[in-house]
Amino acid sequence: MTSDSQKMNIPYGTKDWVNRLARKEMPALAHSVQHLNGLTATAEASVAELVKVVLEDPNLTSRIIRISNSAHYNKTGLRTNTVSRAISMIGFDTIRSLCISSKVIDALLHDAPNDRLLSVVAESFHSAMQAKALVGQSKSAVKEEVFISALMYQIGEASFWCYGGDAVTIVDAKMRIPGANKDDVVEEVIGTKFKRLTFGLARAWRLGDTLLGALQNKPLTPGAGAVRLGHEISAAAVEGWDSPKVEVIVKKVAKYKKIDEEEALMELIDCADQTVALAREWGAGKAEKIEGLIPSSADFELENDEDESSGSQPLDVQGKSEGHVQEDHELQLNILRELSLMAGSKPDINLVFNMVLEGLHRGIGLDAAILALNTPGGKNVLGRYVIGDTGEGIGKRFNFPIKKNNIFGYLFEGTTPFWFNEKEPASTKALVSAEIKAAIGEGEFFIAPIVVRGRPIGLFYADNHSSRRPLSRDQFAAFNHFVQQVSLVLSAH
Repeated sequence: MTSDSQKMNIPYGTKDWVNRLARKEMPALAHSVQHLNGLTATAEASVAELVKVVLEDPNLTSRIIRISNSAHYNKTGLRTNTVSRAISMIGFDTIRSLCISSKVIDALLHDAPNDRLLSVVAESFHSAMQAKALVGQSKSAVKEEVFISALMYQIGEASFWCYGGDAVTIVDAKMRIPGANKDDVVEEVIGTKFKRLTFGLARAWRLGDTLLGALQNKPLTPGAGAVRLGHEISAAAVEGWDSPKVEVIVKKVAKYKKIDEEEALMELIDCADQTVALAREWGAGKAEKIEGLIPSSADFELENDEDESSGSQPLDVQGKSEGHVQEDHELQLNILRELSLMAGSKPDINLVFNMVLEGLHRGIGLDAAILALNTPGGKNVLGRYVIGDTGEGIGKRFNFPIKKNNIFGYLFEGTTPFWFNEKEPASTKALVSAEIKAAIGEGEFFIAPIVVRGRPIGLFYADNHSSRRPLSRDQFAAFNHFVQQVSLVLSAH
């Protein structure tokens, strides 16, 4: 035992720390988790008991109802004001999972959590969402078990940073020494590793075979494999979405899900954005503390929106309109006014993009509008969201390299809006290759870069191909105004 530990009477070894954390510091949490895990969706009494557990805590009640009404969970659009209805709408297993998550996060983020604790909780929350997404085609009970297991994968470390007392100060100080190895420091001071501590707590709290399997060096079940891979994803993302660690993880995810690597990366980023959105829904003072610590698309200018769009959709799901949309000057002004106000505070970037897309389509009256963003490293521009009428399957087609001899390289080099039409000289027309025309169709279009602090991060594209109406100078001016406004909003933060 180290002299520091002896002098300060710090527990030493896995057994001592598990006893302290499970029995002295977090007995109420242990009881709640065990009780909730014991409830089953097949028993009517369990449903009533779950309702009772939620209603006993007013804060938990409001949180469960709020999250149940969020677009991430509620795909029907039908709102509920009761816990019973929430269970009926989104499922027993999901509500139970939310209850456990809520109690764990509340227990860890009470009072004034230190930075190391916040980082671990953020990483755990992110890994839980990624792990759940990896088993997205499984039954609800399996998905939620994977979610909880991944959330608890680092419960040993999180519990230590929360309830470790004097040992926290010592470990933190030693870890700040240049060249210090985290695992070595932890074992020196507390006589065990965080992973062993998690395993001990998982056994003491009877957290299930999925978590225990993920923590052990033996062949993994599908659920345990998803838990471990989810943890690897969140740990790599902290290094940056364009880091070498993420490149390795993307290959593993692509192989795991049998998809190509680019699609795998986009799915990971989308899931990260959903994690941030869910943390925001959690409520003031709790999970929103970790919102800014979760690496999302905003960290490299790739944003996603799964749910809150007012007509905008993922590119592979087409939004068709009846006839063609008419120009609405009042709507244009209202959206531009709201965008201006957003520049004064930290905006929801998803909301900003959605408002601009709606402004281009419903405000200016353009048939279709597309948001495309640069991929990590800036080598390609990838279509991400669309509003209005577009050709079928455009999500797979709007993916082009940024080169000097095409429209995208030309656009980003000049960083000015561009109206492409038949009046352009042959040299300019050559910038739109047959491949690009195959994706967007024949005819004129508007295109403008999104420039943030002098650097292009993506673009907006719009056309009237569906109705075959000619584009106008007024529409081009309004299009430019919207794109300039979004650049100003994003550059302000």
